[in-house]
Amino acid sequence: MSRVRIRNNGSGFTIVELVAAIVVLGVCLAPVGAMFYTILEKQTKPEAIQVATALAEGEIERVTGLDFLAVVDEGPTVFTNFPNYTYQVVVSILAGQPDTSQYKKVEVRVVNSSLDISVSLFTIVTIKQNV
Repeated sequence: MSRVRIRNNGSGFTIVELVAAIVVLGVCLAPVGAMFYTILEKQTKPEAIQVATALAEGEIERVTGLDFLAVVDEGPTVFTNFPNYTYQVVVSILAGQPDTSQYKKVEVRVVNSSLDISVSLFTIVTIKQNV
């Protein structure tokens, strides 16, 4: 029977060298990971603001299409297709006009609480006159 001899000529890495290499890589890669997180966060917030603005514009359009008497406070309500976003409609009588009963100031607030983003849009609605 022949024996196979394994020669150990000192090549290769010891466990201590491998652990040291992993520690050095970890220390070097930690700032890179933090940088990627910052870049991702800076990319996410503008997109969320854009989405919130579009949702607020849609709600403004919906509210201005309502009958004058149907324009009332609403919410906060969660958007069906955007569960991270809520909206609230705040209606107040517009003061300083000759006949304040014909004008309402409408504010639509859209909030994304997970990213701490809030967008508010304003409009004025009035009684539609038949000409």
